[in-house]
Amino acid sequence: MLVPSCYEPFGMVAVEAMRAGAPVLASCVGGLAEILTPESGGRLVGSQDPADWRDQALDILRDDCLAGALAQRGPEYVKTCFNPSDVAARLMREVYSD
Repeated sequence: MLVPSCYEPFGMVAVEAMRAGAPVLASCVGGLAEILTPESGGRLVGSQDPADWRDQALDILRDDCLAGALAQRGPEYVKTCFNPSDVAARLMREVYSD
């Protein structure tokens, strides 16, 4: 999944793609930069240059081990870091508590 956003406050599309086991390549902006960590199922691209995107996408496509590792890590990462009950509890704590 390619997410070449110029602005992304959260990055739900990246979370959904990782949950489905798709390797993610995303812009290093906003929420995407926070969501895609070394433990996640994706990588960040620090450029808007199409050649950089092409090269990094081809790196993943040509490296079965890398693609497989990203695909395997994604669902577990989402399950651990974006569990709906935990996210709701955190929202209640951070937004609605004194």
